[in-house]
Amino acid sequence: MKTTIAIIGGGGFLGSYVTQKFQAQKYPVRASTRSKAHPSGYQHLLDIEPSTAIWEMDVLDQAAVGRFVQGSQIVVHCGTPFTFAVQDAVSEMIRPTVEGTRNVVKACKESGSVKKLILISSVAAINGFVPFFDPDKGREHVFTLADEAVSLPGQPPITRLNTRPINGCNPLLPPIGTSF
Repeated sequence: MKTTIAIIGGGGFLGSYVTQKFQAQKYPVRASTRSKAHPSGYQHLLDIEPSTAIWEMDVLDQAAVGRFVQGSQIVVHCGTPFTFAVQDAVSEMIRPTVEGTRNVVKACKESGSVKKLILISSVAAINGFVPFFDPDKGREHVFTLADEAVSLPGQPPITRLNTRPINGCNPLLPPIGTSF
């Protein structure tokens, strides 16, 4: 039996690409979406591989995240919101990103099945000025690996092990045929 992959935000901009890569390798994939009421956000995944399991899930709901990752061996978390049309940055972007990521890390740790957690983020995370910034660091601060530590109370920090920055010189996403 092949490894089961759970992809949080699997129908989003980055998540769609990641999901398609695993679908192409015939892995059993489950992808989360914030709302199954809007099939336009995930139908393209089912068009490629009808067996893809689509789960409605909110990363702010710890129990729902736990149910989603349970039984998976690999979890890819790329389900953080980003938009320029935001009314309240804290509730619409920052809280789901920070608290949601904490919920994912905790759920993976408690699952008993997850062997690997992959955190993926967009270029917007490199500098908070797009469109917001960290008021403690200022508008000109560019985030580096020193800013990357994430930890849960009583646990060692989790740090980013590898990065491939995306800028104007790199393609946003390589063709589907290239390898990870």
